[in-house]
Parts: sequence; C-alpha cells; structure tokens
Amino acid sequence: VYILVAKKGISKASALEVLKGEEIFFFGDSHNDLPVMELSWVTTVAPANAYDIVKDKADITLKTSNNETLRIDI
Repeated sequence: VYILVAKKGISKASALEVLKGEEIFFFGDSHNDLPVMELSWVTTVAPANAYDIVKDKADITLKTSNNETLRIDI
C-alpha cells in the first residue's frame, strides 16, 4: 500500500509517475482528478456521486457513494 503526498501545485497525475509499473487503483470524484483518469496504466474508480465527466472517464463507476460500502462494490 502506498500513500502519496505531493507538494502543493504538483498534479496527482505527475505525482503518480513514481509508481508507474505498479498496480494502481485511483479513486476520484472531481475535476481535479481528470488528469489521472486519463492515465492508461491506472485503473480509475469513481463513486456514484462523482461529477458526470469523471464517471465517463473512470474505468469503474460504483453504485454507492459512501466509504463504508466502497469495499463491497469493488
């Protein structure tokens, strides 16, 4: 398990470059997550309450929105 913390101004997509080659599931729900949603080597997941554009880009869209049922959906 990796937790990535990046300096302010660093995009999530560029921060994830250090993990390229690893199996990555990325959860996103907002416009600032779109650059990661476009990385072909990252499996992207959006909750049911994500913006429509994020859900359109995600590989997987969940039927639920809260963290408690997130494990069940996957």
